[in-house]
Amino acid sequence: MDDLKVCSWPVGRPLAYARNSRKIPERAIDKVAASIKEFGWPVPIVVDKDGVIIRGHTRLLAAKKLGLQDVPVHVADNLTPAQVKAYRPMDCATRDIGNRTYRTHGLHFLPSGRTSSVRVLAFLSSLHTDSLDVFAVRRRFICRPITGLFQHGGMDIAGWEQMYRSGERGAENHPTRLLVDILPELTPGNAVDLACGTGRNALFLAESGWNVTAVDGSRAAIAELQERAGKRGLPIRTQVQDLTSAEFDLPRDTFDLVVIAYYWQRDLFRKVTPALRGDGTVLAIAHVPEPGEALTYKRAAPGELQTFFGGWEILHYYEGPSRDPAHRRPVAEIVARRP
Repeated sequence: MDDLKVCSWPVGRPLAYARNSRKIPERAIDKVAASIKEFGWPVPIVVDKDGVIIRGHTRLLAAKKLGLQDVPVHVADNLTPAQVKAYRPMDCATRDIGNRTYRTHGLHFLPSGRTSSVRVLAFLSSLHTDSLDVFAVRRRFICRPITGLFQHGGMDIAGWEQMYRSGERGAENHPTRLLVDILPELTPGNAVDLACGTGRNALFLAESGWNVTAVDGSRAAIAELQERAGKRGLPIRTQVQDLTSAEFDLPRDTFDLVVIAYYWQRDLFRKVTPALRGDGTVLAIAHVPEPGEALTYKRAAPGELQTFFGGWEILHYYEGPSRDPAHRRPVAEIVARRP
């Protein structure tokens, strides 16, 4: 399959197709908005070389309803006018769900035959209809293990254990710059550092007067954190937990700050909100693809991180080169306060 290049556009830049005869019901917009808010935005809006929407009118309206400032867009400038013309009617056809629905349950359905980027985009775009797991079947499909955009894949705990035990991971002694910049604006309270690694941010929070819980899937990383905290006399609570496990959860109404730095797991955000108390704050940093790099489950799509915080007070948002010396890939950063 051809790599799909996805970029971030201001929400007002994609142009509606003037001859689109389909009236999009408000309930469809609401359902897509809810889907984007809970699961993120794994499928971009597709536009032609002039910026006119080929697929994604409902997603754009949902983004506007959520108050998003940017949306992920794929410019299909490789399509001929005839292909664009043929592609647009499929946008309406795939949304006619009718009475036949199919749930993925860990499987990825792709059109049989040659899977070009055009056909895959046509199929994937239909997933953001009424929900992410329901779609119409208009063609013959083959079933393949899910890969790429929709699968998190679970934590490679054994791999992380090996890296931490061997020292291959390298030392990260300084807290991430965003945390250093934002912490003076926050009142110390209870904080949880998810995917904490060896604890550079947890240690900084504890030294700054916060009551800290640090969680990671690697026992080796937690052991190193405990040793570092002990040497500094810092009382940090630690937990070894697989964050991708269905059993993992956070206590409700407990934390004033949740830190998720350089770890990307879409379904983790829905567990974070109930864990905050009052107008608690989330600080999250995720890697985004390099220019020309295909999107995978390890990367947030451009503009995707902010979709999890519709209606929140955004204290900081940034996408671009990493400002953290320990990380070289481009990032998306957000600090958001719950309303």
